[in-house]
Amino acid sequence: FVLAMKDWKVWCMALAMTSQVTCLSFNAYFPTLSATMGFDTTVTLLLCAPPWGFATIVAFVVSR
Repeated sequence: FVLAMKDWKVWCMALAMTSQVTCLSFNAYFPTLSATMGFDTTVTLLLCAPPWGFATIVAFVVSR
């Protein structure tokens, strides 16, 4: 346990995982937040699509 707490890679991974959970929770509630601005369902979903499209492109580029 002490060796794990002294290893910088463990702390880096903990930070990365915490950041991922935070970002995913925002993505889960973003359609609800944008729906409260008065947009209809189609516009709300179109407002939420660009981050997912960007992530798809980045994943494809990184995999290449």
